[in-house]
Amino acid sequence: MITGEIKNKVDKIWENVWAAGLTNPLSVIEQITYLMFIRALDDQEINNIRSKTLLGADVELIFPESDIGQAMRWSNFKFRNADEIYNIVSNFVFPAIKAMKHGKLPDFDEHGKLIPIPDTDETKDGFDFLLSICLLLHL
Repeated sequence: MITGEIKNKVDKIWENVWAAGLTNPLSVIEQITYLMFIRALDDQEINNIRSKTLLGADVELIFPESDIGQAMRWSNFKFRNADEIYNIVSNFVFPAIKAMKHGKLPDFDEHGKLIPIPDTDETKDGFDFLLSICLLLHL
């Protein structure tokens, strides 16, 4: 059972969610999971950048280097106002996660339209899903 400070924080989140009109717990859990996943991807990106910078490792980055791609990073949008966060998450983060392939998020063009990542012959069924789960769990 959750008690004390953590329980108070969870209760506050649920109060805010209900006050915003979201009454389906599954929808709330789904959205929170997406946010946790994008944060885990950003944490991994920070580690990738450190490895690339400090060790000179050949590491592919997860987020596109464009302005929109960098705006999708948790560390770049978490301190913005609620309207900006909503716009970034709903228009870019959620669609990008759904279109993620090969451990990378897709980019968006200057009109905000998603640019799909092309398939490759070497992609194995389920590999991207497994990679996504490993990134989320930091394995």
